[in-house]
Amino acid sequence: MLKLFLWLRYLRKRKIVLLSIAAVALSCALLIVVNSLFTGFIASLKQADISGMRDIILIPRMAPKYDILIDKIEQVPGVECASPFLPGGGLLRLGTGDVREAWICGVDAKRESKDSDLRQSLLRQSQHGGELSFDVPGYPNDIGGWVGIGVIAEPDEQTDEYDLQAVRNLIGKEVVLTTSGRVRVEPDTAGEEPGWEVKRKVLPFRISDIFYSGVYYKDKRLYVPYDDFYRLALGDEGETRAANVRIRASEGTEAVLLKPAVWRVWEQFASEELGREPDAISRAWIWVSEGPDEQFYAELRKQMAVLLLIFGVICSVTVLLIFCIFYMIVMTKQKDIAIIKSCGAASGSAAWIFMGFGICVGIVGSAFGIVLGYVVTKNINTLEDWVRIVFGMKLWRSSVYMFEKIPNEVNWSAVWWIVLAAVAACVIGSLIPAVVAARLQPVKILRYE
Repeated sequence: MLKLFLWLRYLRKRKIVLLSIAAVALSCALLIVVNSLFTGFIASLKQADISGMRDIILIPRMAPKYDILIDKIEQVPGVECASPFLPGGGLLRLGTGDVREAWICGVDAKRESKDSDLRQSLLRQSQHGGELSFDVPGYPNDIGGWVGIGVIAEPDEQTDEYDLQAVRNLIGKEVVLTTSGRVRVEPDTAGEEPGWEVKRKVLPFRISDIFYSGVYYKDKRLYVPYDDFYRLALGDEGETRAANVRIRASEGTEAVLLKPAVWRVWEQFASEELGREPDAISRAWIWVSEGPDEQFYAELRKQMAVLLLIFGVICSVTVLLIFCIFYMIVMTKQKDIAIIKSCGAASGSAAWIFMGFGICVGIVGSAFGIVLGYVVTKNINTLEDWVRIVFGMKLWRSSVYMFEKIPNEVNWSAVWWIVLAAVAACVIGSLIPAVVAARLQPVKILRYE
């Protein structure tokens, strides 16, 4: 009870102790913020990869009747949706002298309606229920397309934010897509089979919606109707076939576990509906995203550990500060220590007064550090905006870090280790002063009292 009284008394009466508490609080807050931001960035980067991990890509070698195949695949338990798609690259002409590079994907809007991630990224249709479509408001007979916001607009140099109102005003604008496509070439000699050449192809369409996911490289995509892009790129004017089929696994379902079931559906479909032989069936190819590159993320975690080590070394000055403050207290409170020991207290009890006091400083400082670290982490985007306004510096750019906003979730699993390290540092800092207090001789201190 006496020790607790002395701990509380020193905390209230010795104002210099507030300096050690502030040092502990700032050190904890710094490590919590750095760890949370770095961990959040890694988690956001991994989540961007995981959004593609739920995909299975089936390449059925230009299979006709793909609607039947897709309907059968969607009946497999664990499949969220399936749809045909055809990737490509090209240039999008927005106006005279304004040409942008884009990654093109031909998709079936109706079948993509079940993809919740895609729906949430469309500025116009995310607010409406029902099926997704390429229909252009006010232009019912024109071809429509979804254009990534990173293709048609650039973020503000100062705020790194898009002018969403100006972007929305582009809906209905007529643009021209230029890409490469196959063209049938008739033979010069009778009896020869016709050949194919790759030539420039053009597809005029109107912007029916804006794709805005908040992930920089995803927002460089361009979605157009599958049938139109199929005929444009492959030059096939006959029945539209499935170049690729994307199968989306349900939330919580690993795509790799669905691979055998999807392949069995393909084998049955190819045999019964297409009449293909086993050799032709086996020439189809299925690709499954088995997970992100763990080696890459392991290297990022190593970099985070190095960064935390550097900041930890910087924060270790807290140990020296606590040592100086506690040693000064011991030197100025020798009389109190001598009286306590002369009343029968053991040397260990005298030492424990300062060891326990160090633990109190560590706990109180860590508590303030947790609150400060939480507030800073949660409001990091606001603070970054203040830095931009006051100093004119933009610290976070989506074109560099891929994400529009700084991740601001506190990594609570690391907070407790940081608190434990802070308390341990306080104990280490108070260790030598505690030993000095334990070795004081009451007779020498009280001789002239």
